[in-house]
Amino acid sequence: MDDFAQQFLDPPRQYRPVPFWFLNHRLEEDRLRWQIREMATKGVGGVVLHARHGLQTPYMSDEWMRAIEICVEELGRHGMEAWLYDEDNWPSGTYGGKLTRENPQFRMRYLRVQSLRVAGGVTFQTTLQPDDNTLLCIQAVRIADEGSLAFQGDVRDITERYQDGRLRWEAPPGSWLVALFWECPVAAKVTFANGYYLDTMNEEAVEAFRRLAYDPYDRLSAEFGQTIKGVFTDEPGLMIHDGFFKTQAMRTTVQDLQRVLPGVVLAWTRDFETKFRAMHGYDLRPHLLGLVYDVGPDTGKLRADYFRAIGTWYVESYHGKLSLWCHERGLEYIGHTLEEPLFKQVRTQGNQTWVLTTMDRPGLDYLGHGVGTRDNPFRILSGKCAASVAHTQGKPRVMCEAFGGSGHGHTLLDRRLDANFMAALGVNMFIPHAFYYSFEGFRKTDWPPTEFYHQPYWEFYKEFADYLGRLSLVQSLGHHVSVAAVLSPNKTMYADMFRQGQANETPECQQLMEQVSEALLSLHYDYDFIDDTQLPLAEVRDGELAFPGSEETYMVVVLPGARVMSLAAATRLREFHEAGGSIIALGELPSEADERGQDEALRSIIAGIFTERDGQASTNPAGGHALHSRPKRVQEWLERHLPEVAAADVTIRNAEGRNLDSIICCHRSSAVGESYLLVNRTKEPQSCVFACPVQGRVQEWSLETGESAPVVTRVNDEDWLEVELEFEEAEARLLIITPGAMPEEIAELPTPTVLDNLPLQPTWGFEAVGGNVAILDRWEFTARDIEAGNALHVPEKVNTYRTVFQTAGRLDDVRLVLDDIEQWIPSHVGFLSGIRSLEVFVNGQQVPPLEPSRWQDPDYLWVQIGPYLEPGSNLIEIATISLLNPMHGLREPVYLVGAFAVDEAGVLAPERGKMRGLHTDHGYAHFAGIARYRQTVDIPARLLGDTRVVLDPGEVLGCLRVIVNGKVVGTRIWPPYEVDITSAARAGSNEIVLEVAGTVGNLYSKETVPTGICGQAVIWVLG
Repeated sequence: MDDFAQQFLDPPRQYRPVPFWFLNHRLEEDRLRWQIREMATKGVGGVVLHARHGLQTPYMSDEWMRAIEICVEELGRHGMEAWLYDEDNWPSGTYGGKLTRENPQFRMRYLRVQSLRVAGGVTFQTTLQPDDNTLLCIQAVRIADEGSLAFQGDVRDITERYQDGRLRWEAPPGSWLVALFWECPVAAKVTFANGYYLDTMNEEAVEAFRRLAYDPYDRLSAEFGQTIKGVFTDEPGLMIHDGFFKTQAMRTTVQDLQRVLPGVVLAWTRDFETKFRAMHGYDLRPHLLGLVYDVGPDTGKLRADYFRAIGTWYVESYHGKLSLWCHERGLEYIGHTLEEPLFKQVRTQGNQTWVLTTMDRPGLDYLGHGVGTRDNPFRILSGKCAASVAHTQGKPRVMCEAFGGSGHGHTLLDRRLDANFMAALGVNMFIPHAFYYSFEGFRKTDWPPTEFYHQPYWEFYKEFADYLGRLSLVQSLGHHVSVAAVLSPNKTMYADMFRQGQANETPECQQLMEQVSEALLSLHYDYDFIDDTQLPLAEVRDGELAFPGSEETYMVVVLPGARVMSLAAATRLREFHEAGGSIIALGELPSEADERGQDEALRSIIAGIFTERDGQASTNPAGGHALHSRPKRVQEWLERHLPEVAAADVTIRNAEGRNLDSIICCHRSSAVGESYLLVNRTKEPQSCVFACPVQGRVQEWSLETGESAPVVTRVNDEDWLEVELEFEEAEARLLIITPGAMPEEIAELPTPTVLDNLPLQPTWGFEAVGGNVAILDRWEFTARDIEAGNALHVPEKVNTYRTVFQTAGRLDDVRLVLDDIEQWIPSHVGFLSGIRSLEVFVNGQQVPPLEPSRWQDPDYLWVQIGPYLEPGSNLIEIATISLLNPMHGLREPVYLVGAFAVDEAGVLAPERGKMRGLHTDHGYAHFAGIARYRQTVDIPARLLGDTRVVLDPGEVLGCLRVIVNGKVVGTRIWPPYEVDITSAARAGSNEIVLEVAGTVGNLYSKETVPTGICGQAVIWVLG
């Protein structure tokens, strides 16, 4: 326990956040080393070295490799981890698009199924547009029933009726469905690098990618397994982003932004039919129609064979080869895919479990802000899928690419909610998205937020890094404890994802899976997902289901809509049930085997398990229960019936004794004890009574401070230990129970006595550290400004931007900041005329040349314009000059930064030396630095001594650092904000400084999110 306590107080590097570090500009040695030193001082554990949009150092060049060597060297010096990223931008697989542009034979392919309705008895003719597609065949089948689209007779091949782009067919009498099957190359520009995505089922294509993106890193082999821990692969798939978001082939053009080709698409590869025949022993072509239409009892079997084929080829060709490369070098293979909901997961990955088993740290992406709920269940699927593979395989770590796409205004409090929820699902390695090497220009819109030095809260980031480190540490202890295993109905999804030639994106099996996943979390019956291909590998131990190499066991197996199941999986279920295990089936019972000729055998097994009618539990001599129902309200039904088949691991109830689903719990068992991570997944305060059957000594461990303390406990009528808990919004609380004899109940803890209180003044001295900001984003533009050109002696070669702003009084310290601009000497004209490519004039006076900014980002440029300003109206003119180069111009807002305030009319006035209330309400709406509030307070000597002095700053919006008499006494990055200042307080006059940091949202998103100090601050003296 002592070792754990020390680690919990100061988490080791391997548990700390490992952000994506966007290497997105010119990579310079001094700047690389400085940024790594900054990360080290803020508690960051390592980085993923990620080539990203805006990179100006050629990817994989000697210059790039030297920069990576510098990074690895500096990271090693600070004991930090380096993770290689296998792509230039994302998704992984195309080498920045170059591989597939130069080798079009490696482009990903789809099978496009285009359907036509044809009336028989006449000659049907139509012109078809191949659109770079290759026709495989044309099939026709008679429609027996238009309503159900039932077919009769055999499928006919009429490919020979197609010639020179026209289909001409004399259809026999009746109504006919004609289906055209095209091999369709993926569209360009789906890789975010103007390229085509890779055929991940093509071994030759993947080998080419590996040679380009992996092999060059062998020059760093001395650091493999040392500083360099592994390789991250990002969002590969059988079908990439266009196939994830749409089921049609996209061919967007400037002329038609929503253009798609007719029909639906499925994953495909070169020589598909040959490889399929080798795997399954029959020709696919006569059965192609069955991939998207119901053509009889073997439809499900055909689709199972299809998905088995593409899943195998994808996993073996892509993940298998790349993970092997890593493992041969002592490196880990990590990453994530496109993950949810189930329809899209199956469509892009085939079998997500197969994919995740190749990863040493099964991973997921957590884009945007928010947690999983009944209305937002997909948040649960991706986390639980990754964690479940880790749990069933005995892998200790679960990786999450976190926070990306949440926006510039995503606060650390927002991050707490997201991180806590991820951890409760099983995540114990956080990869924040992202740290930006540069924020210049378009880089700042690359799926923000940044977490790096651009953020006002960067100075406080170590507290957040410590927090994530503690979450990861405690969620890596021992093993996860589950009650239930939920069988993913992916094989039913294979059979149901297309109906009558159209995508069926929300089949019953998916709906049930989502409802079950949320319901079990809400009812505090923790669970893992398992896959049909995993189930036959499971073991039955003492009436529970388990997996080799894993300490996880399951008392209950839940089948949500699992109509299609393998015979091997059903056989293992029967063994589990006969040994005393309990099974709950919701929706359809398993009735279709995915193997041919095994339906009756499957139904016989299932009939032997579920012997009672719907809604009635059957019990066998070993105590195994089986329960089947089609409930309208899944959570209510499970709440009523789960206790019949399984004992709860914990209960979490409100004051009235009802289940409280706003708090979720993750239980882990280890040598340290039984740990319970309880998470408030709402933005409202909550209170609950937590109970569990474990006896022993209970302590609460603070994820914010790393300290531990006893808690008030009692024993209820069922001999369960109970703890009453209060939660702040989005708060997580950690209880660890050291098993043993139940100690005496702790009825109450000593509470301090309030001896006195000292209210602080509502008005504070105020300083905007780094300068306030005014945004200039509305300009008058003159193209070919002849008048300005004449004045500069370069007529017809000048564009001018003009704007006016007002000042009240004289301002001496104001800098003009330009973003995404360079200043150079233009060819010919600049040399002869003594003019730069960009000239700035303030009130008609030309200002000095621009210099690298020391505000926000060194790639911005700035110049001091305070001496040129006048009280009242001020004119700024920016002239861009060019002759032999393309004309450049303003692409981002221009910022004024300095010692001023901005009133409601936008007038710049001398800065406020005093502040009462939120600074964003009083002239600092777009400020993106640290706001410093200051005042002095007298503390009588009689109140000091054997007392505690606590500062309650009142309402704080943002992150807070408290400095008393020059000593930092506390940092609070979210509520509660009270700080013990005893160590720095003294009799007499005390200087109190409160530093508050918000986000860059108020700057770059032009928001005005309230930030600062408001309400009554009080010093409490406690005895």
